[in-house]
Amino acid sequence: MFHFPQSVGFIGGYKNSGLYFFGYQEENLFFLDPHQVQTKVNGMLNSDFQFPTNSYKPPFLPRIKFSQLDPCLSVGFLCQTRRSFRDFRKRVKSIPKNSLFFSIERK
Repeated sequence: MFHFPQSVGFIGGYKNSGLYFFGYQEENLFFLDPHQVQTKVNGMLNSDFQFPTNSYKPPFLPRIKFSQLDPCLSVGFLCQTRRSFRDFRKRVKSIPKNSLFFSIERK
């Protein structure tokens, strides 16, 4: 699902907490914790102001293994145009019916 250009990641559980997963590498999922509070940035945003990157860029990228993920999750996709939506539908139809992360139901 991360290979879809429309993918915006997914939210899921890990040890009773909801996390936002946005990418992967090999067997690791990269995530951000939406419950982690960030400090506010003081000062005005102008050419002289040095914006502290630590307010939005973590010092390391937290990750967990796929096997540690709770199977209950919500997947997010964004289709900004009709063309993108048609491409999304085409990709979804090509997913094997017994895929681990996808269940497609027809009405």
